[in-house]
Amino acid sequence: MAEFANVTLDAARKVNSEADLTGKRALVVGGSSGCGLGVALVLARSGCSVTIVGRSPERGDAAADQIRQASPTGAACEFISCDVRSLANIKSACEAIRSSHDKIDFMSLSCTRGGIQGYKPTSEGYDERLLSMYLGRFAWVHALLPLLLNAAQPRVLSILSAGMHKPYPSWERDFLTKKASMSGRTFAAGFYNDCACSALARLHPKLTLIHAFPGFVRTNWYLELPSGVRCMAKQMMKGGKDLRDCGEWMAYPLLQPELASGGCFLRNEHAGTEKPTALFDDAACDGVWAKSVAIFSQHL
Repeated sequence: MAEFANVTLDAARKVNSEADLTGKRALVVGGSSGCGLGVALVLARSGCSVTIVGRSPERGDAAADQIRQASPTGAACEFISCDVRSLANIKSACEAIRSSHDKIDFMSLSCTRGGIQGYKPTSEGYDERLLSMYLGRFAWVHALLPLLLNAAQPRVLSILSAGMHKPYPSWERDFLTKKASMSGRTFAAGFYNDCACSALARLHPKLTLIHAFPGFVRTNWYLELPSGVRCMAKQMMKGGKDLRDCGEWMAYPLLQPELASGGCFLRNEHAGTEKPTALFDDAACDGVWAKSVAIFSQHL
């Protein structure tokens, strides 16, 4: 993997502002709040048309208004309501996108799962944490791959934990993390993000795939915590970086000219190179992706 130094906020903002994204289209899953909204605002500012996905119609409509106002060219912004904890819902949303759009230039994935609960299966039998942080994210990539490959220089960004998670050595015998602790499932999701980016980059050399760690950002994830710790977490959030600043750093690799030729890149909160974990090799990456595709084939 190529090495990239950290960039300052001003340098990231300069590169992002110089990009001309007129005629480009982005899909931002998790774009109605937090880091995803920050990325969507950067892309819209450069003239990109944006589709955001989120659970709350009220929050989504408000975010779409912000994004439209950020666009100097009046680029379109549409909101799709989708509970990303369901692969069936993701399938329906992707079908709607395929029927109305012929390409996706940029895809940003930042939906997550807060809280400190144990294993919690969805109606489809997948743990909420693993589904939100990995399976549900890359289901969008798998289902919309033809639209990505229709773009000249397609790029996919997953915002989670690059460089900040441990490897998940049990991926072969416990892929769905049913026997893992809460931290184990969180580490598995991060490790799987690394693996999927690497496997997809080798399968489709045209694709640029980025897994990034956003750092400590002021978001509303604390709302999913138990009431006893929610107030404390809300106070802690005040010390996080602004979502707009985070958006500049996260969007930077999406718009960085050096990444136009495809590949897999792990980035830290300041857009510098992150090192992969142990066990990150082609065999593990291909194995994780093969297990993921087997699940997608059942639902998508």
